[in-house]
Amino acid sequence: MKALCHAITSFCVPDNLTKRTGVEEAFDILRSGVAQPWMPLGESPRSILKALEALAPRREYYPANIKRLQRVTWDPNLTHNIQHDSYESLVQSIVAKSNRLGRFSSVGTITDNMGVLSHLRLRGEAQRQLYERPTRDTSAQTLGDAVYIPRDRQASSKETNVYQIARLTFAQSPSLCMDVKLKSVLESYQVIAGFHPDAGLSIDRGPLIDRIEEPINEKLGDLVAFCRHAERQGPLLFRLGLLAFAPKPDMDLIRSLAAFAGLQELRDLQPPAYNSFLDFQSRGQPTIQDMQKLLVSAYPAFDPKHTRWGGRHNDAAKAHVAKCEEDANNLARHLLKQWPVAENKLSVSGCDTQIIDSALALESVQPERKRRLRNTALELYVDQAQTLLDSLRAPRDTSAPLVWKHKEPSFFSEKHERVIPSVSLDLVLKIGPVLESSLPGASPSDSHNMAAETSTNVTCVRPPKTVSSEATELRSILDRFKCSEDTLRQKYAEDLLQSLAAFEDLEQTLPQDQKLPIPTTGEFAQSIQRELLMMKHSLEQVSEALAVNDPRSEWLQLGSIWPCATPTAVLELLRSASSHKFGTGMKEALVHYGQSITALQRLLRIQDTLLRENYRVFQEELDNIGHKNWSPLEQTDWLLLEIHSNILIRPGQVEVARAIIAPALSENIVLQMNMG
Repeated sequence: MKALCHAITSFCVPDNLTKRTGVEEAFDILRSGVAQPWMPLGESPRSILKALEALAPRREYYPANIKRLQRVTWDPNLTHNIQHDSYESLVQSIVAKSNRLGRFSSVGTITDNMGVLSHLRLRGEAQRQLYERPTRDTSAQTLGDAVYIPRDRQASSKETNVYQIARLTFAQSPSLCMDVKLKSVLESYQVIAGFHPDAGLSIDRGPLIDRIEEPINEKLGDLVAFCRHAERQGPLLFRLGLLAFAPKPDMDLIRSLAAFAGLQELRDLQPPAYNSFLDFQSRGQPTIQDMQKLLVSAYPAFDPKHTRWGGRHNDAAKAHVAKCEEDANNLARHLLKQWPVAENKLSVSGCDTQIIDSALALESVQPERKRRLRNTALELYVDQAQTLLDSLRAPRDTSAPLVWKHKEPSFFSEKHERVIPSVSLDLVLKIGPVLESSLPGASPSDSHNMAAETSTNVTCVRPPKTVSSEATELRSILDRFKCSEDTLRQKYAEDLLQSLAAFEDLEQTLPQDQKLPIPTTGEFAQSIQRELLMMKHSLEQVSEALAVNDPRSEWLQLGSIWPCATPTAVLELLRSASSHKFGTGMKEALVHYGQSITALQRLLRIQDTLLRENYRVFQEELDNIGHKNWSPLEQTDWLLLEIHSNILIRPGQVEVARAIIAPALSENIVLQMNMG
């Protein structure tokens, strides 16, 4: 709920108190350990997470099946700063952990179906990070800028095909190697565009994509004419290069077209002047069976009323069909004898037919006859061209364009891998500042000495050395528990008595009847002000050390996207989980800054006890200076715990913690953990 409140109240300007925006605070909470589930989430937390996830703008492709453009839907009731793409990934991470925990739960749990973050979501998140202060280390951001690679620098089969066609076009004496004959290539096409008288002379103003993707057989005649009449190499190379750049080009046919432009003998060959050629594979003189199939359409229909002989109906029909087939056979033989006579000279005179209409039969065979005559003429032209192409046979050209080697000019300035520097790879590796305790005020430990100096008559008297009634009652209970016959209970009681004795010794160490002076509120206000100035001075020195010798820092700070710009971000560098490799003195400076915060917090707590006249707590705060039996430089997580919880860890707590972490005796430490 706290993250949701920060999220929906976010503004473009950072908050004066936290120095961060609401979105940054929400991200920090959602990534913290407090927000991570330790058991399956219930209905209430899931509703909050759904509300957070709804703050991300909805992104979808438009049109959905083409994936060329995107449609972004924003909530008109929320500002642009509130809606962020990163909410979806953070919420999905928490819900995924809850789903994994649900597998081990004995109670029925709710499991949400987790989707995969879309490319548009990741793209939008990366785009947003360009204009915001990073909430994570920039070295962990795997999405980098995509380098544009021009098509003229790509080494693929398409570029190799274009390169080889260009070499063949510019060659003085063209030579080529074809895997198959030109006739075999044409036989694979059902339709072949023919040769027009003015083909190749007109300018093709069609779309450029048509020259690449349009089937080559549908414009073969125009291409041959274009190559035969080409006078300049530029337009020829452009036209053939586009054909070779197609996804699946017929390189044998394209090489043949280049030969038509480079060899004068091929230019001089006159192609058949037909508009198109159909089914080139079936050409030449047809067979008797082919002709008979064509003549079937000329059979007259059987009419039983005009039969001249008796008998049944079926017999008369069969006789009619037999007579038609006989006429068709005679007519087919008569027409084949005239192959390949011209169309206007084809005649059926001299062929007697009894049933079939000769004129109708002649009309039914004319389309197929014309098609075969056209294909025969094309075959003759192709055979002549193939003879000349065979004279150009040479070993296969395996040349390819050289691979482009990218090299930066020597006059280019130094480039940074990241626009926003990385905390772990750039900032913490720098040399830290030397922070002195005397600047600008007292050191963190001077607060105790300040509290000891007084100019007032108010005193606090410590109670005499006694053992509390609670401790006496607890000892009597443990003594009876120790008399048990069970050895395990006896051992347990002995351990508890040892812990109780340590507690009583701690109470007895306090001096008796010691009167301590209490400083005035004015003195405390001055000390707090000095400590506050020292803390700010330490933060300024650390921030300057992180930005030293980095020209990006000034501009990024003006744009509010420089990392480590807030006290929280600076203190997070001390997390042991980050495993940062600090530069010389950098960790010491960060720890010193953290200690200045704990000292200021201690003074504020002491001032609060004075205002509430709680002298017992006041005396406890005075006695606990902090960091007596442990080093914040070695235990940075403990220092962060003190700052976050607004406490100073007592020496007794440190001893218990160390006994739990590394016990002196190799025995069961469950009891020590309970007592701790």
